[in-house]
Amino acid sequence: MAKNSAEVSETHTTGQNTKLTTVMIIDDDAISMGFYEVILEEAGYRVWSAQDGLFALALLKRESVSPDLILVDCVMPEMDGKTFLLKLKSQSPQVFVDSKVVGLTSFDSESTPFKQIKALAFDCREKPFGAQELLKIVSDYVGTEGPSNRVSNRRRVLPFRSPHQESNSL
Repeated sequence: MAKNSAEVSETHTTGQNTKLTTVMIIDDDAISMGFYEVILEEAGYRVWSAQDGLFALALLKRESVSPDLILVDCVMPEMDGKTFLLKLKSQSPQVFVDSKVVGLTSFDSESTPFKQIKALAFDCREKPFGAQELLKIVSDYVGTEGPSNRVSNRRRVLPFRSPHQESNSL
């Protein structure tokens, strides 16, 4: 993913005009992000992607609707999952209420970081996991097995500057 952009993968139905389930993924690991995007898009979900909490907050501020589910990595360099959740709750309380948030981490479920995220979010899950487990996580929280209608995917890159980049460039 480009450093000065956030990606929004838009999924459009062919035929019926139905609301698609939107999943936001926040992860600084490009390989994990790519895996999540491919699996979820192929299953028919609309996917929004951000490389860290700062990009995610900026993207959420620009969008007119809340995602149905937010999957957030717990450890990221610019803004970690815990800080993202605290800022989301204070800056966008309606999104915090409307979207189910699940933390993703490689920390053990008995670790302090895992427990902190689980206390703030709907849940926290241990990584790594495969495609079927990812789809199960999503269906557990959005109550579907994935959209059943045919979909075609189109990815759109939305450029914007990180708040850190804007303050550094002045």
